[in-house]
Amino acid sequence: MGRFSTAPIPCEDQEHRYLKSRKASRVKAVLTGYNIPPVKFGVYKDNVPLKAKKVCSLRDEIAAVAATDPDIAEEALRLIKVEYEILPAVFDPEEAMKEGAVLIHEEHVGGKEKKPTNVLNLPWRLIAGDVEEARKNSAHVAEDRFRVTWVAHCCLGTSGCVAQFDSKNNLTMYSITQIPSLAQRDFTDALAAMGLKDKKVRVIKTMIGGGFGSKLDTYAFEYIAILLAQKTRNPVKILFDREEEFFATSPRQPAIIDIAQGCTKERKTHLSRHSNGPRQRAYTSWVPPHLR
Repeated sequence: MGRFSTAPIPCEDQEHRYLKSRKASRVKAVLTGYNIPPVKFGVYKDNVPLKAKKVCSLRDEIAAVAATDPDIAEEALRLIKVEYEILPAVFDPEEAMKEGAVLIHEEHVGGKEKKPTNVLNLPWRLIAGDVEEARKNSAHVAEDRFRVTWVAHCCLGTSGCVAQFDSKNNLTMYSITQIPSLAQRDFTDALAAMGLKDKKVRVIKTMIGGGFGSKLDTYAFEYIAILLAQKTRNPVKILFDREEEFFATSPRQPAIIDIAQGCTKERKTHLSRHSNGPRQRAYTSWVPPHLR
């Protein structure tokens, strides 16, 4: 059984102390961001299974254990001590896009000048016709700004997986996922980063107790299960409880949406302009394609 602990605040990770948890009865493996391969995942490849040195949000995964049962795993997690230094935070997306804003990922650069920024290099534009000309020729134009907030999918079935390696280091993932083919590609990339290039990955999609878009990504817990399974050479299962389902998966992101609609005197709509600014968390998920 695999479990992982998360950071309580955005902060700099000063030190992990986890030797005690190795002594806990029936603990098979302890992992942190300091002793795992450089696996990166996500649509923007800006996330890692376990964070080291810096955690960017309160849900960041910082340590993982594999044990023979969930209670032992939870006991081992409680024995792990982490010292933090609190860092400045940013919560408003428009403030985050300004020059001089607190940087979430200092190594990320964007724009023509390739300067450090929080703005993602993921522009998406669809233009049909002359929008400004249509505005001028509209008898009536209505426009406004809308803000939508986080929405949790609240599936009856929570997220989970089982990772298992065979004797040849081929991986089988039993996953509650909506994207088995995309997940297979992502897990294959992860194996390459783990030194297991050209190994086979099989994703078996188990019964999904509701998805509604919440399982259209691969998540840190799946890569944690893979890393623990490789470390222990045993199958590792991670299954979320309801609280973890709310804070450790990606809900529908909030957004700032500017909409303008124009029509002729005959009430025929001939202008429609939408501008969407999705608010990502500390790491990028599949929201840009959704807005299309």
